[in-house]
Parts: sequence; structure tokens; C-alpha cells
Amino acid sequence: MSGSGQDRPSAQAPRPTPEAVLATLGPAEGAIVTALLGGSATVDDLARAAGMPVASVLGTLTVLELRNLVSAGGGRYRLMGVLAGAAPVETGTVAHVRQPVLP
Repeated sequence: MSGSGQDRPSAQAPRPTPEAVLATLGPAEGAIVTALLGGSATVDDLARAAGMPVASVLGTLTVLELRNLVSAGGGRYRLMGVLAGAAPVETGTVAHVRQPVLP
């Protein structure tokens, strides 16, 4: 062995692009991720933006968390990992569908 480190294969696989990851998502996962491209959001925000029942959103978020694509904190979900740097979507995001809070 030469000790130069060139004899061993790389321990890390190449990191997939955001586009490659997005292409692997199903319709529900894609709707949630698309909504999160506009920024962090609550479950209710995501349900409204994706047009899905809250229970379905929660199940989808669990799958996305297991894939290390979203994280939760403070009652809000956000993209993480390779999707954290994905370009924001200009229209159709949570920011565009939020309803005012009534007193």
C-alpha cells in the first residue's frame, strides 16, 4: 500500500442534485416539498397549500423526515439536506396561500 489514500475508493457517494431528488418524489411528497420551497411552514399551512388532509400531510412529512429531506422545529417544517439549497418557487408557495388570522 502506498499510504497516499489513492488506493482506497472514496467513502462517500456523490451527493445527488436537488433536481434528481425531486424526480424521485411521489405526488404527495412533491406537493409538500414544493410548498416548503417557499420557506418553513406549519402543518396547517402545508395542508392548505397542497390541498391535502392534515393526516395525509403528517404521514407524508414522516416519510420525508425518514429520507432526511425535511426537519421540524418549533411547530414548523423546513427543507434540509440536499433540498435545503433548492431554488424557491415564486408562485403557488405557502406564502401565497396563507390565510389571515382572525381575532
